[in-house]
Amino acid sequence: MNNTYDWVLYPNEESAVLKIKEALHRHPELSFEEHRTSELIRSVLGRMDGVKILDLPIDTGVVAVIRGGASGKLVGLRADIDALPIREVPTGPAVSQNDGVMHACGHDFHTAALLGAAQVLSRNRAELRGNVMLIFQPAEEITAGARYLLEAGMYNEYRPDCVFGMHNRPDIQAGKVVAEAGYRMAGKYNYNICIHGKSSHSGSPQDSHDPIVCACALVTALQSIISRNIRPLDSATVGIESIQSNNEMKHQMVDDVWLEGSVRAHDDKVRDLAFGRVCEMTEQIAAAYGCEAELTVEDTVPATYNTQEMADIAKRAAIATVGEQDIISVPGGLGCEDFGWLLKETPGYYYWLGSGRVDDTDETEYPGWHDPAFHTNDAALPIAANLLIQSVLEAQK
Repeated sequence: MNNTYDWVLYPNEESAVLKIKEALHRHPELSFEEHRTSELIRSVLGRMDGVKILDLPIDTGVVAVIRGGASGKLVGLRADIDALPIREVPTGPAVSQNDGVMHACGHDFHTAALLGAAQVLSRNRAELRGNVMLIFQPAEEITAGARYLLEAGMYNEYRPDCVFGMHNRPDIQAGKVVAEAGYRMAGKYNYNICIHGKSSHSGSPQDSHDPIVCACALVTALQSIISRNIRPLDSATVGIESIQSNNEMKHQMVDDVWLEGSVRAHDDKVRDLAFGRVCEMTEQIAAAYGCEAELTVEDTVPATYNTQEMADIAKRAAIATVGEQDIISVPGGLGCEDFGWLLKETPGYYYWLGSGRVDDTDETEYPGWHDPAFHTNDAALPIAANLLIQSVLEAQK
């Protein structure tokens, strides 16, 4: 096998990957609208040797395979490619040219890192002990892209033995890697509730069944699920994120109110228990206020869980990339990520990689995900690419 230097980005490749990241940042695209992004990915992959882009019935996203020189495991590497409907507060040399849309979560960072990893793996493909699948997934921000690719037949011709994903963390020092077993992201239900009432003039409230009052009672009641139905040692959230009514006139009670919310938990049983209570409370409180309620599930996403077996591989890859001194422990959160759907199909591992300050003397502010001033410390970009490369090498041993 080549020496270690051949399995990392060369300096000129690091520069090229940074330019790709900045190009992606200037032209962000929303979920399932990533046409320009997908074309850029195809163009970059098309200049690499030994890369086969799969012909899938998809509008956005790209899936490709690097064919290695020897038989062995097929390892998947996944990056998300979509942006968010947020107006950017400029913080760096690359600024969104698509007004009201920005890469406020670092998916441009992830995509560029995977393209960098693909370059190195392609360059060394003769010595790969198996194949590598490159998954550039659309629509992660609406947690719909992973299923979209799976339903399009992404695994019909090639099915990975394992798959790796990664997310930057601006609250963690640049280059630090979280490589441990356990829950990384929560599973969730996204749900919509429509409360049907009866309108009347606001001077005659006795003639109404006011869905706004009902909705307020429901929102308050739902807060008791976590405090009274879930064990204190279990992690879960129950939220209402949006309330709207159909009021087009002043001094008039409305007919309908719409609520949108989510239930999140690491453990599926906890998530299902909490969601079951949401359903019961919605029906019963609506009836108590003389209203009717319809609850529909918009989306479900499984939790992202790293097994010990995959964590052992990931830790070896992280040590090879940054050294044991830069591997840290961080508890899982209740954010959600549809990488969990890929883990339903095949074993896998999901990293967190620090993309914040260089060290304690660095006074640069790195706002959190989905902040209008979000940006990544791109000193971590080659580390991200090299970590994906080492993940392949360790998994194929």
